[in-house]
Amino acid sequence: MGKNSGQIDIFNNIIFEKLIPKDHLLIKIDSIIDFSFVYDLVKDRYSDIGRESKDPVMMLKICLLEYLYTLSDPEVVARVRTDVAFRWFLGLNIEDDVPDDTTISHFRINRLGDEYFDNFFNDYSFAEKP
Repeated sequence: MGKNSGQIDIFNNIIFEKLIPKDHLLIKIDSIIDFSFVYDLVKDRYSDIGRESKDPVMMLKICLLEYLYTLSDPEVVARVRTDVAFRWFLGLNIEDDVPDDTTISHFRINRLGDEYFDNFFNDYSFAEKP
């Protein structure tokens, strides 16, 4: 299971600080929710075989962006490519690659699954599951 370093370099940090308002919805969400629970939620759905996957926290945050902004998989990919607030929220530097829409749907269907996906976006009961 891949994990982003979460480190945004100083150049990107300056850009993000200049362009993203301090009261932006994504900054508020990031300050309230610790998304590290996602690693435990999906750890049994990953294998040690093959290439490293995309960071599941980033992938769940992409699903959250879709939900919040009513975006499809291709639409969220396009927004992540151009929206600095989206990139900051996902922990991506300006030059980092963006997952494609099929990677997002694969994560939602095969890694997260219907039950956890529905619980996260409807009643947050996922935190009580083993």
